[in-house]
Amino acid sequence: MIVKMTMKRQIPIPSGITKSKLIPFWLWCLSILVISISTSVSHEISFHEDYPRNVTIAETNKARFVCWLYKEHESTDQVSWMKHDKKLDKENRKYLFEQKQINKRIYEFSLVIFSVDKSDASDYRCIFDTSTHKIASRKAYLKVPSKECPKCYFTEPLYYIGDNAEITCTMKKTSTTFSMEFTRLAELATSHENVTHMWITLLFPAKPSMNNTRFGCKLYINIIKEWHFCYTDPLIIVNKLNVTIHGDIIYMPNVGAEFTCVGNFTDAAKFTWTFEYHYIEFKVEEINNNNSNKLTIPYVQEKMHGATLKCTVKDDSFTGSGSVVLTIENPRDCN
Repeated sequence: MIVKMTMKRQIPIPSGITKSKLIPFWLWCLSILVISISTSVSHEISFHEDYPRNVTIAETNKARFVCWLYKEHESTDQVSWMKHDKKLDKENRKYLFEQKQINKRIYEFSLVIFSVDKSDASDYRCIFDTSTHKIASRKAYLKVPSKECPKCYFTEPLYYIGDNAEITCTMKKTSTTFSMEFTRLAELATSHENVTHMWITLLFPAKPSMNNTRFGCKLYINIIKEWHFCYTDPLIIVNKLNVTIHGDIIYMPNVGAEFTCVGNFTDAAKFTWTFEYHYIEFKVEEINNNNSNKLTIPYVQEKMHGATLKCTVKDDSFTGSGSVVLTIENPRDCN
């Protein structure tokens, strides 16, 4: 008689755990699998999916890219920066390569590009390359907006005092959003645009104080929050004041007379009234409102007959004058 004996495999029970606390065998196997997967993930090498990020910077400034690498027990020497799939030379002083450890598993790698110009506009990314691993970060793009400034010009080569001077600043439309405004008298400007261009116009009276002044237009690049400036050639105002005297020139003695000096001068102009008689010039000092463009003579005198009344205007650096010859009639001559 043959007796068969069957022996069940006993799973060792950790001390301190009673039989009632035993977990099912399938659950125990699952926990071992999870631990194994976690261990393998902990040794995975990867770049942070959000880095490096796009950079937009104006010329002559410096740009900086950053990427994060998750890894353990690997040398950091295998990390390189690529510019459009071409490895950057670490000896090139155009670039600065930096790295630091954030924590036990995260390393930060930075690329600094000095004195950015249009040739630096490209895509950049990190590469980790060893005999067992070769991975790359996402691509980031360096955008270098055009340094072009608006073209500004006066509509005429020169202006007389009091003329309406006109400046126009224009720029071709691009994909970059921008705005323009004048650095002076901006409240007088008007804006215009068509399909291809945008321009602003400024119309203002030419004043002597503006002679040889450069007017500026500033361009604001929204994406980089930066102003670019453009200046016109100097405003040329012709050194000429057109001055005349309005008023009667024939009077009877002992009557009042009024004269007005008119011309293309500004409100800042100063006036000097003089009489010239027998080649002797003397100022009119006894009248009211001196240094005004109006002259009032309470009583015309016979000695003023044949005298030249002259109004001299000084407006900033410009000087001009106008004159009339007075006739004083003698009542005896009228009989």
